[in-house]
Amino acid sequence: DLHSILRLCELFESYQHFFQVGQQWFASQHSIFQEWKIRYQHGLNETEEQLRLQKFFGSSTQVFGAPLADTVTRERSEIPLFLKSCFDSILSNVKVEGIYRISASKEEVDSFKRQIDNGRTSFANGMDIHIASNLVKLYLRELPEPLLTFDLFDKFCKIEEINTPEQQVKQLSVLLKQLPKHNYNLLKALMKILSVISANYQVN
Repeated sequence: DLHSILRLCELFESYQHFFQVGQQWFASQHSIFQEWKIRYQHGLNETEEQLRLQKFFGSSTQVFGAPLADTVTRERSEIPLFLKSCFDSILSNVKVEGIYRISASKEEVDSFKRQIDNGRTSFANGMDIHIASNLVKLYLRELPEPLLTFDLFDKFCKIEEINTPEQQVKQLSVLLKQLPKHNYNLLKALMKILSVISANYQVN
C-alpha cells in the first residue's frame, strides 16, 4: 500500500544519509590514517599508539571493573590479553609455593593494574607469579557481573545439592552451554590453570 511505499522510501533516504555522512567522515580523517600507517611502519611505541587511539575514538582501555564482553571485543581475543600473560607466568612456575595463597605487594599489584587499565596487554619480561595470581583474583572480583552470570549463579551453586556425581556432571554440562561465549572461554582457561596447579598440590 501507499503507506508502506512511503515508509520504504524514508528508510532508503535514512540509509543514504548514514553512508554519506560516514564517507565524509572517512575522507576528513584520511590524513590521520596515513599518519598512523607511517608511524606503524616505523615501529611506534605500543603504549603511545594506544593512547592516540583512545583519544581519537574516545574509547576506554579500562579492563578492571569493565564488562568482560567489552574487553574481549575491543581486544579481539578470546580472553583479556593481560590474563594470557598472567596465566603464562603461572604455568611457568606451577611448583612455586602458595600460588594463590600468598599475597603480593599491594603497591606492585596496583601498579600493574594501572598499566593494564592504560592499555598495556602483555609483559614480555614476565611478572612475579604472586603478582600474576593476585591480578587474576582482583580481575574476577571486580567484574561487574560474576563469571557464572547473575542469571545462572544460583543454579551453579545448587549443583552440590544433587545426589549422584553423574547427575551433577549432567547438570553442569547443561549450565555451561548456557553461559555467554566470552564467559565460557575465560572459565575454560581458568579451569585449565587450576587443574595444573591442583596436579602439583604437594609443592604449591
